[in-house]
Amino acid sequence: MNKAIGYSDTIPLIKEVNFPSGKIVLHLMDGRTISLPIEKFPEIEKLTTAQKRRYKTLTGMGLMFDDCDTVFHVSDFLGKFFSVDTIPVLKKPVKNYAATSARQLAEPKVKYKKV
Repeated sequence: MNKAIGYSDTIPLIKEVNFPSGKIVLHLMDGRTISLPIEKFPEIEKLTTAQKRRYKTLTGMGLMFDDCDTVFHVSDFLGKFFSVDTIPVLKKPVKNYAATSARQLAEPKVKYKKV
């Protein structure tokens, strides 16, 4: 039986948000804590401390503030999501991604010619 390693089969959902000095910290429902520089999110950075406390999570997938028109998706904080199938160097999908080395994923096999 194959058991998932790490968080590869976990959907990241926001549970709680904090704002320590110069940071935004997301506490996810799966136990992870993500800390990011607040300057990467100027719409949130310009809010006052009281305004930052008035946030709502949207089923864990989104974050919005009463005094901000922007709705932030969890991927805005975690980065761009992509499937292993979309990496251009792979010719076929990887069935056991956890057992595949980073070298296999990042570097295509190349034949070198003697000069």
